[in-house]
Amino acid sequence: MEEEKAKIWVEENIETLKKCLALERYRLNIEYVRLEPTDNGAVKAMRVKPLPQYERALIEIDCSAIVDEADLEEHLRHELFHLFHSPFELVYQVLYEMLEPEDLKIVNVLWGQAEELTVRNLERGYIN
Repeated sequence: MEEEKAKIWVEENIETLKKCLALERYRLNIEYVRLEPTDNGAVKAMRVKPLPQYERALIEIDCSAIVDEADLEEHLRHELFHLFHSPFELVYQVLYEMLEPEDLKIVNVLWGQAEELTVRNLERGYIN
């Protein structure tokens, strides 16, 4: 998707999406960047970096991985659902400091899988 079209769509729709998900208090910074593929080679269209203690988040969007407006909305809604987990980031930050690198790898896998599964369930509840 062209970056300029994505910017216009996000600007016109982000507040409505936040309100629909009861996240209107969150202040978002949106950046349009090139995201590297994940460790398993999957293309990543967006990434969210929450700061839950301040109800803020950075959302990075890679327009080259977005097909159209429907795809943009789906990915953006998915990243917004991740904000429901953001209070747990406070726990993760402590674990990150406490654990050895090998142990942290295990935590990262479990954390990522659990988070994606619960986001998927939130999406299903929202769509249905």
